[in-house]
Amino acid sequence: MASQLKPSFRDMLALSSTCRSMYMISIPLRYRYVSINSFASSTAAENFAGLLLQRPDIAQFVKVLKIIGDNYVDKGHRWRISTEEEECLRYILNHDGYKNLKTVALALPTKWALLPRAIKDACTSVLQYPKLQNVKLYIEAFPRRIFGLLPPELSHLELRGTVYSEYSFEDEPEDQDRNIGSLTICRPRKLEIWDPYFQLDRGARLFTPDSHLQLSATTWLKVIVAGIRLSPLESTISGCSRTLTHLEIHHTWGPKTLRLGHLPRLETLILSADLSTVTMDYAGTASVGPRNFTWLIHALQSLSTSNTLRSITFLLLVVSFDAIQSSNMRWHDLDSVFHPSTHHKWPNLETFLIHVVNGDEHETVASFNAVQSYAFLSKHVPTLCEAQVLKMQASCTMLEIWSDRSEPKWDLSQEYV
Repeated sequence: MASQLKPSFRDMLALSSTCRSMYMISIPLRYRYVSINSFASSTAAENFAGLLLQRPDIAQFVKVLKIIGDNYVDKGHRWRISTEEEECLRYILNHDGYKNLKTVALALPTKWALLPRAIKDACTSVLQYPKLQNVKLYIEAFPRRIFGLLPPELSHLELRGTVYSEYSFEDEPEDQDRNIGSLTICRPRKLEIWDPYFQLDRGARLFTPDSHLQLSATTWLKVIVAGIRLSPLESTISGCSRTLTHLEIHHTWGPKTLRLGHLPRLETLILSADLSTVTMDYAGTASVGPRNFTWLIHALQSLSTSNTLRSITFLLLVVSFDAIQSSNMRWHDLDSVFHPSTHHKWPNLETFLIHVVNGDEHETVASFNAVQSYAFLSKHVPTLCEAQVLKMQASCTMLEIWSDRSEPKWDLSQEYV
């Protein structure tokens, strides 16, 4: 019976409270997902560490271990955890009984250099479990060799924070022989990089030939970045150009151009633009976000002809649904990319989705006039409409990619279990 239940913590708690027999039966399900959230509970680490001391066998049931350490640092991102809580956290991370651990999520929003030596050792310890398939890290400026501790064929790697800061990946001499096993090359199949403050000219250091992180096996790439220059991202994409089937690029503001080049296996392309921003030029004239639409067209123009591409999505953040009809939106330029027909460049294209997200918290989807919007697009992108691939979607839910913070909203209770 227990094996048929969904991994809901409330269900497990209710089941385990009925009687001792049900408590014993529910243990493998109740502890397959463990979340230590310092913001939600100041005693979370102490509670689970105490449980492991009494029942070390419970560790074998843990498949997902999530540490959210927002309250472990102060506003200046300095480590401020109590001695007792730090000891509990170290005990949890250093425990050697996680025989079935598949997912580790560590969110310690400070620089690696500011972490205590014991916490650094504990982090490197938990990242060396051989059955790990998914790793999510929000630790800023950590040494590049950390990637060499991960399983070579990792399914999913997610990096958050200023992972590309100018101090990133500087291997500290005192770290070299402490709690570090043999280093390998990690080749994740799925890679996400969330770094809204990233200056892209430093990014190449992550994937240099001597790096322990390589993209030769990456099929799924999602990047959320900011800054004016996009061109250094091209070398990242080229590193997995022969294997990539899914590509997402979300640029938060002020982009220029990006060349995608030849991606022979690409099936899905998702690009976004923030059309809600308002800036002032030197003359004091306001220029609105729709001008950010141009980079999407340039990126699409740069993508070579392919027989595999089936889906393209433009995610557009607006302050009003009417913004897509702005004169600054160069829909005719978009249509020219497909002229004389969609089959000319991407013969197997099935869907071109325009997903409009209204960032106004007071708006509702009811204010979106689908008939009027589609009629407008029919005049301005006739090639797409005639091919019957154009689709529209509207929503008023702000997506995380446009958040002004890189702190993760990880809910892994239903993931990777």
